[in-house]
Amino acid sequence: MRKLKVYLDTSVISHLLQEDVPEKMADTSGKRGMIMIAKPVISPDFTIEDIHKIREYHYELTKNMTKQEKINFYNEGGRAFLKEMEERKLQKM
Repeated sequence: MRKLKVYLDTSVISHLLQEDVPEKMADTSGKRGMIMIAKPVISPDFTIEDIHKIREYHYELTKNMTKQEKINFYNEGGRAFLKEMEERKLQKM
């Protein structure tokens, strides 16, 4: 059975270093109270501990956000995930 790899990312953090999209970098770096938080290291077996690490990571990213910022943050991540799944689906055809 083929193991699927899960890649979790947050657009806000990735845009800080995305030089090919300077407007996103500028917008992101201007976020109030933004602190760089290291992405958690996920084990190849994806354990319950990995889920705890991811939840803690997301909490730290969002704890100072307003309600609307959180909505935008998670909606953007959801759209990126759906786009990636659609692309993978098309590659299988």
